Amino acid sequence: KKKEEEEAAKSAAAQAAAERGEYLWTADDFDEIEEDETRLEEQLEAEREALVGRTDLTPVNEETFQAWWVKTRSDEAKAAEKARKSMLKKFKQTGRGISGRDLFTHDASLFVDDDAAVAEIEREDEDARAEDEALFDGEDLPDDEE
Repeated sequence: KKKEEEEAAKSAAAQAAAERGEYLWTADDFDEIEEDETRLEEQLEAEREALVGRTDLTPVNEETFQAWWVKTRSDEAKAAEKARKSMLKKFKQTGRGISGRDLFTHDASLFVDDDAAVAEIEREDEDARAEDEALFDGEDLPDDEE
């Protein structure tokens, strides 16, 4: 609360000074900021100037960037396809099943929650309980604890 009160007092003082025509900043304050070398803009400009004249850099424009982007995506797709084919080849050679993680990586659509299946299992459990109760004909059965 004390900090909030101090900030409110400062704000009120600044408002009153502005109404009287007094300003918190002077032109000298802005000259100091413009020459501050720790500002991000100055740091970036200094880095750009350091790069001027270097011949070991590749010039980048929109066309070269797009070409690089397409090539990179193509290479990634080829690598993924190669890995998939390698996994399937290994599976065919060994005859062993692949792990669930590999199967999910290969085709995630195989792993879909089936609400209808859950409802069917619950219905089967209820039917089995009803059959058990009918067998014991009214005897008190303990509740299932899960």
